[in-house]
Amino acid sequence: MNNKWLIVLAIFTLIIIQNCTTTEKIVTEKQSPETEAADDELHKELQVLKSMLGYKHEDTTVTEAKKTVQPIEFGLSVAQVQELFPAPDKFEFDPMVNKKVTMLARDSGGGQFTFFFYDDKLYKLAIISKWSNYTLKFAEEDIKKTEAIFIEGNGEPDVVEEDETHKKMVWLNGDVEVALELFNLMTHQGMTRVMTLMYADRNINPLAKNLESFELYKTRVK
Repeated sequence: MNNKWLIVLAIFTLIIIQNCTTTEKIVTEKQSPETEAADDELHKELQVLKSMLGYKHEDTTVTEAKKTVQPIEFGLSVAQVQELFPAPDKFEFDPMVNKKVTMLARDSGGGQFTFFFYDDKLYKLAIISKWSNYTLKFAEEDIKKTEAIFIEGNGEPDVVEEDETHKKMVWLNGDVEVALELFNLMTHQGMTRVMTLMYADRNINPLAKNLESFELYKTRVK
């Protein structure tokens, strides 16, 4: 596994997260004195999560940069990821286990991060962003930017699947599979747009596929 490739993927992810933090934009526009402290806390937690994935703020000093945790890599254990991402209880879900597969989630203002482990080794990372109600106005711009970033960084996708409500693009690079998937969903509350970014180890992913209860897991979002 080429660690440099994983670091590049992490950088792309963080650019995308910055473009997709519509929740933060809305909160900033509408915050009141009573919610300002809570919003500041959410912002700080999101910045910590970004730093864990390799993002470096423009005003970060050399000394601070040396203290930054290295970008996450495939092969880490559940305990190591939990240590790297010590999210507050309100943003943490308990690990779910189905035989050899374990799933662990973290929430942030930029979406939900879901880590997948096979035999206690990280093999997949999925990031889900959603737009609904008043955040829908940000969806089209954010999605277009995301597609452009992926095509610029990876070239044209190796596989494209598309219909009226769904689009999936897949890039294959050695042992790594990168997928960008878009959904338009109608619920009783109206339209919801969902974007999923997925990075997976192609050697492990087929072995674990039948043990992933991803749809069940997503229903546990608080």
